[in-house]
Amino acid sequence: MKNKNDVEISWQQKYFNAAIGFYELSMLDEAEAELNKIDTCIAAQSVAVLALRLRISYSRNDWNEMKAITRTLFLLDPSNPKWPFSDGYATAKIDSD
Repeated sequence: MKNKNDVEISWQQKYFNAAIGFYELSMLDEAEAELNKIDTCIAAQSVAVLALRLRISYSRNDWNEMKAITRTLFLLDPSNPKWPFSDGYATAKIDSD
């Protein structure tokens, strides 16, 4: 029997899956809207959600947002070498503008 938290997690996963689908179709506004439906407490601590937000910010050339997200990702997952690289990339793009 599912409890209330299982149902909430299930909905959060559906929003995330929908966001991935929209992102893959290059529908960035719709992807972000689906991510915004995810509970902020969950989204702020989810590497997967933040990584998708990072991809959206990269697609939009929003280097400041990308930099902020990569720093959060590094704090959550410091062993992943992608996050410092992404931070450096965003920083270089900001400095070149």
